[in-house]
Amino acid sequence: MSNYGSLDGWEMVGLLGAVIYCTNYSMMAFDVITSKKACYYALQFMAASCVTLSLTVHFNVAALAIQLFFLVVSIIGFANHARGRSAPSGKDRRTV
Repeated sequence: MSNYGSLDGWEMVGLLGAVIYCTNYSMMAFDVITSKKACYYALQFMAASCVTLSLTVHFNVAALAIQLFFLVVSIIGFANHARGRSAPSGKDRRTV
């Protein structure tokens, strides 16, 4: 683990990914964006890509598993959004 004064380039890329994750989550929490917006999936994909790139140098198998999950879900969500499909809201679901 390095101190903050000597972060290498890959650590900075990973840190950028973490900042994007936190920004995206905060914007969701404060109702600035929703998961029905394409930018939500784009930001998730960018964050996961940054962290995954940093893992090529500073490997952690658990972090890689999480990033691969976020990448796949972001791609599926973005594709569904592009096709005009999204998960139904609580009001649209019918319970049995």
